Formats: sequence, C-alpha cells, structure tokens
Amino acid sequence: MLFRLILFCSMCFTYTFVSSAQNLVPNYSFENNTGPCPVMQGQLFTTDWYSPNGQTTDFFTPCGLAGWYSTPDNSQNFGFQYAATGTNYVGIRAWDNSWGSSNSVIREYISVKLAEPLKACQLYYIYFKVSVANGPKTKWAVSNLGLSLSKDKVMTTAAVIQVSPQIFRDKAKGPPVLGQWETISGYYLAVGGEEYITIGNFETYDRTIKWDVVPQLYDGAAYYYIDDVSVTESVVTTSLDSTFCDNRNVVYKARLNPDSIRIQVNGETTVIDTNFFVIDQTGAYQIEEFQNNCSLQVTYNATKVNCDGRVQMPTLITPNGDLMNDQFEPLVFENIIQVTLNIYNRWGGLVYTSTNIKWNPSEVSDGIYYYDITYTDKKNVKGKYKGWVSVIR
Repeated sequence: MLFRLILFCSMCFTYTFVSSAQNLVPNYSFENNTGPCPVMQGQLFTTDWYSPNGQTTDFFTPCGLAGWYSTPDNSQNFGFQYAATGTNYVGIRAWDNSWGSSNSVIREYISVKLAEPLKACQLYYIYFKVSVANGPKTKWAVSNLGLSLSKDKVMTTAAVIQVSPQIFRDKAKGPPVLGQWETISGYYLAVGGEEYITIGNFETYDRTIKWDVVPQLYDGAAYYYIDDVSVTESVVTTSLDSTFCDNRNVVYKARLNPDSIRIQVNGETTVIDTNFFVIDQTGAYQIEEFQNNCSLQVTYNATKVNCDGRVQMPTLITPNGDLMNDQFEPLVFENIIQVTLNIYNRWGGLVYTSTNIKWNPSEVSDGIYYYDITYTDKKNVKGKYKGWVSVIR
C-alpha cells in the first residue's frame, strides 16, 4: 500500500510511506469462527483473539442470535452496523455506567498475538477501525481509544488496564459520527520483540472524556464495534520542499508519537519534547524524531515568499480578429486566488461581469470602457484595482 500525506494549507509537502502487503495481525477482520454462533455476551467465537482481563468482550456474526449478536442488526442491545471488512466484528465497553457509578470503571478489551515479533527500529504502520454503537443500552462515546503493543501476553484481573498506548485517537477530533467506521492509526518505531496488541480504553475513570452522542434516556455504555486491524512494515521516504507565504508560519506535526524531536536549521540546534513545532523561517530543516532509542530522519526545505497580490491590465485592445491583442486580459496577474471583473460603459452601465479575468469585447462598439477588479490574494488579503481600456478595431 502507498500512503501519501500532505501537511498544511499555505504550503505543500509530502511524506510518502510505502507499506508492505503482509499484515501481521491474524484473523484481522474476525472472519474465522471457532465454534457455534454467539447467543449471549462474552462468547468470543473467533480465532486468535481473547479478552485480556476476563470481561465479556462480544462477537458479532450473521448467524449470531438475531437482533442481539447478529450482523448487521444487533439493535436489541447494541445497534445496527455493517462490518468494515467482511461480515463479522467484535464489540467492547470502553466505558460503562449501566449499573451505577460503582461499576463505571469496567472496561472490555480485545487482544491478539502477532504473526511474528516486531523488529527493532523498524517502522510500522498500524491501524484499527471503530464505530460507536447506537442501540438502546448505549449512550456515550469516549476520546481515549487506543492500541497498546507489548512483548508479553496481557492477562490480568484488573478492570482497567493502565498502560500508555502507542497508537491512539486524537482527542482534538471531537466526538465520532454515529454509524460510520473511523480509522485510528499511527506510525511506530519498534523497540523489538513486541508481539501482542491490545485495543481499548486505557484511561482511568476521571481521565476519560465522554460525549453524549446517542439520544437515549438510558445512562448506558460507551460501546464500540472493532474491525479491520492491521500492523504492517513501512518504509518512509521524504520529499519535503515547501513554499509558503511570508505572513504565515507552518506547523510541523511529527509522524510518530516521539519521545523527543531534534531540529537543526541555519546553524542552530533545538531539542523539544512535543510532537509539533512551528517553521517560521527559510532554511533546510534537519529533523530527527526519536522513539524507543531509534530515530526517523526528515529533511525539510522551507522557503518563504512574498504573496502580495499584483494585477496590471492593458489600456488598449484591438479586437479585429487577427488573434493579436483581441482580448482584455492581464499583463501581470500574481498571487491571486479569487477575482471578480466588472466592465462598464462611459455612462456607468454594466456590460460584463465574470470571475474569469478575461473579456472578449466582440459585442461592444469602439470606445473607452472602465473596469474594476476585486480580488483576494494568497495572504487572504482583499484588494481592488480600477482603470480604463480603449477598444479600437
């Protein structure tokens, strides 16, 4: 697979990620059933996957108990959702208040052993798809879903598995859209030896941000369907030549969730512990993202340019059909992103208007015409240009 990411508006640069076809997650879309069809909670009848904390993680398949553990309809308890891939998926409680605050810390998770351990300092692209359920026993969405990688098999009796996931949902995205699969993804430089993944909400009760997204009176769960889980090796090549306007800065957002970033530009070196920084000057930025004693190196050539709008129009046109100087069009037209052209006769009557900066005066008589041009330049600054033009055949 080929992944291409474009960062930020006023400039343009690309990361190209090439990911190998081998997905290290066995039974990645839960299509392999292991036994009878599920008729009650916690019957995880699908190969390879397990519940790491002994809670009742659910399995949904077309042959499941109709309206309860079937797909796409399980609306007696959870909701209605087609699978993202194939016909099956699993479901977990990411937060639950169904039985009052004394049980509100309950979490369900889903875990699996990878086909092979991750390689030290190898870059991996990881994603999984989630959809918040919208049934009669659900009410909430949470901001804290993530995926944790570990060397050892996760088995615990704890209600909440408190670890720091390496892949997690961006909290700034706000609540999810009901009925739609959302991809949670990221890039990871492996320590080496990680061979288990666990998906769920790893935050404590007080650190879990909730949104009331299901219009139910029942104060129920934040229940999520999960499907299509992937861990693949990736190789990143960088082509980061960017040009942006001199009145703007660019935010560089790290590809990883790095421990730190080292930036070298114009003879200066800076080390930061956030996952973004502002590029505010022309220069060749040497960027190194550190994670797990490994690093991802990026060269980013930034150039600031003057983006003031410039317009210059002719004062004479000769529309005589010789294809020379037949149209009224700009002599200079730079850094303009939106424009409106109005042409008037000598008495102020409007004879032409367009968002195209060209005028063919074939239907008007010879004479002097007046015009105004309103525009917005690349700095998002509005301007106006006025003048006159003689039409002579």
